[in-house]
Amino acid sequence: MIHDRMPVILTEHGERLWVDADAPPKEALNVLALYPGDLMEAFAVSSAVNSPGRETPEMVEPLPS
Repeated sequence: MIHDRMPVILTEHGERLWVDADAPPKEALNVLALYPGDLMEAFAVSSAVNSPGRETPEMVEPLPS
């Protein structure tokens, strides 16, 4: 399931612009556009990701199909 409150995904350019204190606000807000779907990949992961105490690389490993 993809969470309905998924955070914004920024491109590398968008990341630089978002943290640039001198960037014009209107230009910085433009980086909040939808991230291109063809650049994303979705896969199931372990339900262990729901535990805030777990932060290991295995949390983002795809489950076997």
